[in-house]
Amino acid sequence: MAERTRNIEIAAEISRDTTQLRSLKDLLQRTVDAVQARFNLYHVQIFLADEENKFAMLVVGTGQAAEQMLTAGHKLEIG
Repeated sequence: MAERTRNIEIAAEISRDTTQLRSLKDLLQRTVDAVQARFNLYHVQIFLADEENKFAMLVVGTGQAAEQMLTAGHKLEIG
């Protein structure tokens, strides 16, 4: 029950953030930061498909590894 309550609280926190942020990138960054902190994860990333649905492009992530991958334009082929 405690885990369920914690997950609901995390979702509520992220939902509150959506109303305050004007940029999708800012929202996604706040989301990965919150998920990493709340679930005590080493690394969190979000990928979005490109317009042609050929590649999943890294758009935000946590930590130095994400910074390096973002700088390099990291992407994964879909399929």
